[in-house]
Amino acid sequence: MNKEQQQIIDEAYKVFYENALSIKKGYEDGDMLGSQPHIDEMFSNPDELIILTKEEFINKCKTDISFSVKWELKIEKRELTWSERFNLALFNPTYKSLELRKTLEAESYMLHYPDGHKKVMDEANFPTKLITITYNDKTIESYE
Repeated sequence: MNKEQQQIIDEAYKVFYENALSIKKGYEDGDMLGSQPHIDEMFSNPDELIILTKEEFINKCKTDISFSVKWELKIEKRELTWSERFNLALFNPTYKSLELRKTLEAESYMLHYPDGHKKVMDEANFPTKLITITYNDKTIESYE
């Protein structure tokens, strides 16, 4: 995860945490009584009012769509296809290296043998995953 993505997650978690803290205070002051399912999801232990940690918050955003929508933080991680990796190697200035590019170009006539290119990209420790983070209509992509 890059610095910009981390900042977005920190911002989303801060909003979440402030809301959870307000609810926790309401319970502790006696303003709120009884279990409330829409609020319980904010606590890793609702009985003891332990607010989700940032890691728990991130995991919940990744796995629970309604929670993700509620806090406007969408985190997706997926495998890149062979052609996405190939295009990234050839055209993305962040990742293209002269040696890797020459190797891929020399083998480009073998497009019907993607395993050969996969091996070259794997040996060069080329990214295999795309991480997309969206918060407040701002989207940041990175590779790993």
